[in-house]
Amino acid sequence: MESTVCGDGRRQDAAITQCNGGNGFLLYFRSRLWNGRRRQRLPPLLPFSSLARRAVATASSSTSVLDTDVMWLRNPFTRLSKNESEDLQISTDVYLDDPWSEKNLINTGFYYVQSNNKTVSLFETWYNKRHNSTGQKEQDVLLSLIGHGIFGRLGLRVRFLDTLYFSGFCQDSKDLKVVTTVHANCCRSIAAKLVDLKAVLRDWKRYKKIASYKRLENTNLTTNFQWTKHSRCWNSGKFKLV
Repeated sequence: MESTVCGDGRRQDAAITQCNGGNGFLLYFRSRLWNGRRRQRLPPLLPFSSLARRAVATASSSTSVLDTDVMWLRNPFTRLSKNESEDLQISTDVYLDDPWSEKNLINTGFYYVQSNNKTVSLFETWYNKRHNSTGQKEQDVLLSLIGHGIFGRLGLRVRFLDTLYFSGFCQDSKDLKVVTTVHANCCRSIAAKLVDLKAVLRDWKRYKKIASYKRLENTNLTTNFQWTKHSRCWNSGKFKLV
Protein backbone atom coordinates (compact mmCIF):
# COMPACT_ATOMS: atom_id res chain seq x y z
CA MET A 1 0.00 0.00 0.00
CA GLU A 2 1.33 3.43 -0.92
CA SER A 3 0.89 6.57 1.14
CA THR A 4 1.50 10.22 0.32
CA VAL A 5 2.68 12.76 2.87
CA CYS A 6 1.69 16.33 2.07
CA GLY A 7 3.37 19.22 3.88
CA ASP A 8 1.95 22.71 3.59
CA GLY A 9 1.84 26.07 5.23
CA ARG A 10 -1.60 27.01 4.03
CA ARG A 11 -4.28 24.47 3.29
CA GLN A 12 -5.07 24.12 -0.41
CA ASP A 13 -8.43 22.38 -0.18
CA ALA A 14 -8.84 21.60 -3.88
CA ALA A 15 -5.35 20.11 -4.16
CA ILE A 16 -5.73 18.09 -0.97
CA THR A 17 -9.13 16.78 -2.05
CA GLN A 18 -7.75 15.77 -5.44
CA CYS A 19 -4.78 14.02 -3.88
CA ASN A 20 -6.92 12.26 -1.32
CA GLY A 21 -9.15 10.90 -4.08
CA GLY A 22 -6.36 8.67 -5.40
CA ASN A 23 -5.24 5.24 -4.30
CA GLY A 24 -3.49 4.74 -0.98
CA PHE A 25 -3.47 7.13 1.96
CA LEU A 26 -2.87 10.86 2.24
CA LEU A 27 -1.19 12.13 5.39
CA TYR A 28 -1.60 15.90 5.64
CA PHE A 29 0.70 18.04 7.74
CA ARG A 30 -0.08 21.64 8.60
CA SER A 31 2.50 23.70 10.41
CA ARG A 32 1.36 26.15 13.06
CA LEU A 33 4.25 28.37 11.99
CA TRP A 34 2.26 29.52 8.98
CA ASN A 35 -0.25 32.07 10.16
CA GLY A 36 -1.59 33.55 6.94
CA ARG A 37 0.79 36.51 6.73
CA ARG A 38 1.69 36.64 3.05
CA ARG A 39 4.99 38.43 3.65
CA GLN A 40 6.22 36.03 6.28
CA ARG A 41 9.61 34.57 5.46
CA LEU A 42 10.04 30.83 5.57
CA PRO A 43 10.91 29.34 8.97
CA PRO A 44 14.36 27.72 9.24
CA LEU A 45 13.17 24.31 10.41
CA LEU A 46 9.76 22.70 10.25
CA PRO A 47 9.06 19.50 12.18
CA PHE A 48 8.21 17.79 8.90
CA SER A 49 10.67 14.91 9.18
CA SER A 50 8.70 13.78 12.24
CA LEU A 51 5.63 13.09 10.12
CA ALA A 52 7.64 11.62 7.26
CA ARG A 53 9.49 9.41 9.74
CA ARG A 54 6.23 7.99 11.07
CA ALA A 55 4.88 7.49 7.56
CA VAL A 56 7.94 5.51 6.47
CA ALA A 57 7.95 3.46 9.66
CA THR A 58 4.29 2.48 9.36
CA ALA A 59 3.94 2.06 5.59
CA SER A 60 3.93 -1.50 4.30
CA SER A 61 5.42 -0.64 0.92
CA SER A 62 6.30 2.89 -0.16
CA THR A 63 5.68 6.52 0.69
CA SER A 64 5.88 9.69 -1.37
CA VAL A 65 6.59 12.94 0.43
CA LEU A 66 5.97 16.31 -1.16
CA ASP A 67 5.61 19.98 -0.37
CA THR A 68 2.54 21.77 -1.66
CA ASP A 69 4.66 24.38 -3.37
CA VAL A 70 5.32 21.61 -5.89
CA MET A 71 3.01 22.14 -8.87
CA TRP A 72 1.95 18.97 -10.67
CA LEU A 73 1.69 19.37 -14.44
CA ARG A 74 1.58 15.65 -15.19
CA ASN A 75 1.61 12.49 -13.11
CA PRO A 76 5.14 12.40 -11.62
CA PHE A 77 4.97 8.75 -10.63
CA THR A 78 5.29 7.71 -14.27
CA ARG A 79 8.85 9.12 -14.18
CA LEU A 80 9.93 7.27 -11.06
CA SER A 81 11.95 4.09 -11.27
CA LYS A 82 9.97 0.89 -10.70
CA ASN A 83 13.06 -0.88 -9.38
CA GLU A 84 12.24 -1.88 -5.81
CA SER A 85 15.93 -2.25 -4.97
CA GLU A 86 16.14 1.56 -4.96
CA ASP A 87 15.43 2.67 -1.42
CA LEU A 88 15.00 6.39 -2.05
CA GLN A 89 14.32 8.61 -5.06
CA ILE A 90 14.74 12.30 -4.31
CA SER A 91 14.39 15.52 -6.28
CA THR A 92 17.28 17.92 -6.81
CA ASP A 93 17.89 21.66 -6.81
CA VAL A 94 20.66 21.12 -9.36
CA TYR A 95 21.02 17.88 -11.33
CA LEU A 96 24.51 16.91 -12.52
CA ASP A 97 23.53 14.36 -15.21
CA ASP A 98 24.27 11.38 -12.97
CA PRO A 99 21.35 9.77 -11.10
CA TRP A 100 23.70 8.10 -8.59
CA SER A 101 26.08 10.94 -7.73
CA GLU A 102 25.84 12.28 -4.19
CA LYS A 103 27.21 15.55 -5.55
CA ASN A 104 23.73 16.33 -6.88
CA LEU A 105 22.17 19.08 -4.76
CA ILE A 106 19.15 17.44 -3.20
CA ASN A 107 15.76 19.00 -2.61
CA THR A 108 13.39 17.46 -0.09
CA GLY A 109 10.30 18.92 -1.75
CA PHE A 110 9.58 15.60 -3.46
CA TYR A 111 10.86 12.15 -2.68
CA TYR A 112 9.71 8.56 -2.94
CA VAL A 113 10.90 6.07 -0.35
CA GLN A 114 10.59 2.33 0.13
CA SER A 115 9.72 1.39 3.69
CA ASN A 116 12.42 -0.93 5.03
CA ASN A 117 14.90 -1.12 7.89
CA LYS A 118 17.46 1.02 6.05
CA THR A 119 15.09 3.89 5.29
CA VAL A 120 13.56 3.77 8.76
CA SER A 121 17.09 4.16 10.15
CA LEU A 122 17.70 7.09 7.79
CA PHE A 123 14.59 8.93 8.91
CA GLU A 124 15.24 8.21 12.58
CA THR A 125 18.75 9.63 12.23
CA TRP A 126 17.50 12.63 10.24
CA TYR A 127 14.80 13.32 12.80
CA ASN A 128 17.16 13.04 15.79
CA LYS A 129 19.84 15.15 14.11
CA ARG A 130 17.57 18.19 14.22
CA HIS A 131 18.30 18.60 17.95
CA ASN A 132 21.87 19.59 17.07
CA SER A 133 20.94 21.62 14.00
CA THR A 134 19.38 24.79 15.37
CA GLY A 135 18.63 27.29 12.62
CA GLN A 136 19.02 24.75 9.81
CA LYS A 137 16.32 23.67 7.40
CA GLU A 138 15.42 20.00 7.19
CA GLN A 139 17.02 19.86 3.75
CA ASP A 140 20.30 21.24 5.12
CA VAL A 141 20.28 18.66 7.90
CA LEU A 142 19.92 15.86 5.35
CA LEU A 143 22.64 17.40 3.16
CA SER A 144 24.97 17.34 6.15
CA LEU A 145 24.19 13.68 6.78
CA ILE A 146 24.84 12.86 3.12
CA GLY A 147 28.14 14.69 3.29
CA HIS A 148 29.11 12.49 6.23
CA GLY A 149 28.32 9.32 4.27
CA ILE A 150 25.02 8.20 5.76
CA PHE A 151 23.80 6.60 2.53
CA GLY A 152 26.87 4.37 2.34
CA ARG A 153 26.80 3.49 6.04
CA LEU A 154 23.19 2.37 5.85
CA GLY A 155 23.65 0.62 2.50
CA LEU A 156 21.03 2.80 0.83
CA ARG A 157 20.58 2.82 -2.93
CA VAL A 158 19.48 6.36 -3.81
CA ARG A 159 18.41 7.76 -7.17
CA PHE A 160 18.63 11.52 -7.68
CA LEU A 161 15.83 12.77 -9.92
CA ASP A 162 16.50 14.67 -13.13
CA THR A 163 15.23 18.27 -13.25
CA LEU A 164 14.23 17.59 -16.85
CA TYR A 165 11.22 15.78 -15.35
CA PHE A 166 11.15 17.25 -11.83
CA SER A 167 11.73 20.93 -12.51
CA GLY A 168 12.25 23.77 -10.07
CA PHE A 169 13.04 27.44 -9.87
CA CYS A 170 16.71 26.61 -9.17
CA GLN A 171 17.05 24.71 -12.45
CA ASP A 172 14.25 24.77 -15.03
CA SER A 173 13.30 21.77 -17.13
CA LYS A 174 14.25 22.41 -20.73
CA ASP A 175 11.49 20.26 -22.22
CA LEU A 176 7.82 20.95 -21.51
CA LYS A 177 6.86 17.76 -23.33
CA VAL A 178 8.17 15.64 -20.48
CA VAL A 179 8.23 17.82 -17.34
CA THR A 180 5.93 16.54 -14.58
CA THR A 181 6.37 18.90 -11.62
CA VAL A 182 7.69 22.38 -10.87
CA HIS A 183 8.92 23.18 -7.37
CA ALA A 184 9.10 26.74 -6.03
CA ASN A 185 12.58 26.21 -4.62
CA CYS A 186 15.35 28.84 -4.47
CA CYS A 187 12.76 31.09 -2.86
CA ARG A 188 12.71 32.68 0.60
CA SER A 189 9.30 34.30 0.67
CA ILE A 190 5.79 32.89 0.66
CA ALA A 191 4.48 35.86 -1.30
CA ALA A 192 7.17 35.38 -3.96
CA LYS A 193 6.30 31.69 -4.28
CA LEU A 194 2.66 32.54 -4.94
CA VAL A 195 3.52 35.10 -7.63
CA ASP A 196 5.98 32.88 -9.48
CA LEU A 197 3.88 29.71 -9.23
CA LYS A 198 0.98 31.59 -10.78
CA ALA A 199 3.32 32.53 -13.62
CA VAL A 200 4.21 28.84 -14.06
CA LEU A 201 0.53 27.99 -14.31
CA ARG A 202 0.02 30.70 -16.95
CA ASP A 203 3.01 29.38 -18.89
CA TRP A 204 1.64 25.84 -18.74
CA LYS A 205 -1.79 26.87 -19.97
CA ARG A 206 -0.20 28.87 -22.78
CA TYR A 207 2.01 25.96 -23.77
CA LYS A 208 -0.90 23.50 -23.81
CA LYS A 209 -2.95 25.87 -25.92
CA ILE A 210 -0.16 26.31 -28.46
CA ALA A 211 0.63 22.60 -28.52
CA SER A 212 -3.01 21.68 -28.99
CA TYR A 213 -3.61 24.27 -31.68
CA LYS A 214 -0.51 23.52 -33.72
CA ARG A 215 -0.31 19.83 -32.81
CA LEU A 216 3.30 20.19 -31.81
CA GLU A 217 3.41 17.68 -28.97
CA ASN A 218 5.45 15.24 -31.05
CA THR A 219 7.82 17.75 -32.64
CA ASN A 220 10.92 19.53 -31.40
CA LEU A 221 9.34 22.94 -31.86
CA THR A 222 7.80 22.92 -28.39
CA THR A 223 11.26 22.80 -26.82
CA ASN A 224 11.67 26.46 -27.86
CA PHE A 225 8.99 27.44 -25.37
CA GLN A 226 10.52 29.40 -22.48
CA TRP A 227 9.41 29.66 -18.87
CA THR A 228 8.72 33.08 -17.45
CA LYS A 229 11.65 34.11 -15.25
CA HIS A 230 11.04 33.39 -11.57
CA SER A 231 12.13 36.91 -10.71
CA ARG A 232 10.28 37.36 -7.44
CA CYS A 233 11.78 34.22 -5.97
CA TRP A 234 15.25 34.80 -7.34
CA ASN A 235 15.29 38.32 -5.92
CA SER A 236 13.96 37.13 -2.56
CA GLY A 237 17.32 35.66 -1.63
CA LYS A 238 19.76 36.81 -4.33
CA PHE A 239 20.24 33.24 -5.50
CA LYS A 240 22.81 32.17 -8.05
CA LEU A 241 20.80 30.23 -10.62
CA VAL A 242 21.81 27.47 -13.02
